Amino acid sequence: MASTGAESAGRFVWLLAPTAPPSRSPRSEAEARDACAFAYDNWRVLPALLPRLERWLGKRASAALLDPLRHRAAAARALAELEETCQRQFRDAFERRDIPHVFLKSSAVRWLAYDDPHERCGWDVDIGVPRTALNGARAVARDLGYFEAEGFVDPPWFRRANPALRAEVERDHYELGFLVRRIRVRGLEPAVEAAIRAHVTAGGRTSWHLTSGGDLACYVVADIHHGISPEISVDPILAASRDTEVHGMRLCLPRPAWLLMHLIYKIYWEGVHEYGKGGYQYADLCRLVPIVDDGEVECLRAIAARFRLEAAVFFVLRRLETEFALPLGAALQRVLADASSPGDGLDPIAQNDLGDMWGKLWGGR
Repeated sequence: MASTGAESAGRFVWLLAPTAPPSRSPRSEAEARDACAFAYDNWRVLPALLPRLERWLGKRASAALLDPLRHRAAAARALAELEETCQRQFRDAFERRDIPHVFLKSSAVRWLAYDDPHERCGWDVDIGVPRTALNGARAVARDLGYFEAEGFVDPPWFRRANPALRAEVERDHYELGFLVRRIRVRGLEPAVEAAIRAHVTAGGRTSWHLTSGGDLACYVVADIHHGISPEISVDPILAASRDTEVHGMRLCLPRPAWLLMHLIYKIYWEGVHEYGKGGYQYADLCRLVPIVDDGEVECLRAIAARFRLEAAVFFVLRRLETEFALPLGAALQRVLADASSPGDGLDPIAQNDLGDMWGKLWGGR
């Protein structure tokens, strides 16, 4: 299913939020196809989007339109379930070795912000550890069956990494290179397995694939961070992290203010530097913001000031009311108002102010 252009795709951002469905059904088959393409491209949150899309399509819903989405949604949900198992394995192994750690990004937000955490998956399981614990964390990953890999744009999607190239990249980066485990998957419900096989047959880059013997297999990727950017280490996130009981499981997760800041940073930084990347993370933001209390909002303000990310806060959060019909509380309104004015005596680059990312998120300017 082809991606849509920026103008077309931007019309369907309401799908990402539970707060703002449109008031009318699609006016044409072309509009229905564009909405389905938008949902398909945002596969990491597709299980959360699909029921609302189906209701909106109404009489224009058809197997031809929806079957590819249903197949990909089944694959995304099954990947989320695999990632949960892998999170448990990493947690247990890190605790046995006394390695401080915190789960990040989708590996954290799905547990705190989604009623059903399996509606959110990712390319990888994201884990933060202190820089001093990188070797220990790498050893844990190897013991769990992960290998150093490079990603490719054609099958097989992951291959053994060149050690020299990997070492060069890791010297200047804030995370280790890909650590990948290939899991042969058995015991799925027949309907789920059939859907995933149909998804694989349709082609395109996906974690799912078939072995040479025709068995279903999945790549699970671990990203081990010692920072979330070149300037921000995981240390302050770890210091404020909490052991949290979520959906019957105990995990070490960031405090909500840090989770919110990381989301804002990712949406903004990826948005201003690339075209058509990262917009799906608004699905996380629209679910997280309503459960963040005023104390966490003030902590967000302090984090943004410390790392000069007020511009990111302004450009990202100002879209919640206008594009997603998500009302902001008084505390967040104050933070947004304060972030709207540039700081004195600093040029835009010094304030990490690279302008609005909104159009680029959907492939335009």
